[in-house]
Amino acid sequence: AADMLAAGYKGKHTDKLAEVLRRGSLTSLFIQSPMGELPAGGRSAHHQWHEAEQCLTYEIYAAKAKADGDLELAGALKRAAHLALGSMRRWQRPSGEMWIVKNRADPAQALGYEGYSSHSQYNLLAMAMLCIAFEHAEKTDTVAERPAPADVGGFALHIGAPFHKVFANAGGMYIEIDHAADLAYNATGLLRVHRSNFNPQIGPSDALSDHEIYNHPTDTKTTTAIGP
Repeated sequence: AADMLAAGYKGKHTDKLAEVLRRGSLTSLFIQSPMGELPAGGRSAHHQWHEAEQCLTYEIYAAKAKADGDLELAGALKRAAHLALGSMRRWQRPSGEMWIVKNRADPAQALGYEGYSSHSQYNLLAMAMLCIAFEHAEKTDTVAERPAPADVGGFALHIGAPFHKVFANAGGMYIEIDHAADLAYNATGLLRVHRSNFNPQIGPSDALSDHEIYNHPTDTKTTTAIGP
């Protein structure tokens, strides 16, 4: 939708849609991890298209911020886009395409895949998003990176129902808490601890649920997260 608006779409609800998407782009800056990852939780968690979508969103709104004369915001959005792209680079396979989820298991095992996930279409989706992001990025090639909220921290953010998430970041030390988890995907408690320039998979980077519906290597499951 943001790409559609950037291309000049003018419809009945254009103004409302533009404002919702503008707010969403700003909010997403404050939930991005310092290693460039979209938050854990819910459907399609840990799929690479998440970070590709961040690249696309941030490049679109960097161009808009530049057009509006706000180079501080444009620079922060460029930095956030580069963080997201850097996250994806860690998951490029030797053959050139992506591991579509954040593990290096053979794609034939479908480890961590949802029932609708496959190696083909989720590589195509991520690459399509990056291609569109590249087109928008051309408008802001001269914009210098500025620190993104994920780098700087100094905030806590609560996002209520239906997401029930709390995010906090202090100088690039970042946590994500789910306080009313959907057990089909997560456990209630501390889901994620990321820090700038540290492997985000060590974290932890998610919790466990014995109700999880994504592909799991064993029938033995448990529900656990750090915290009460």
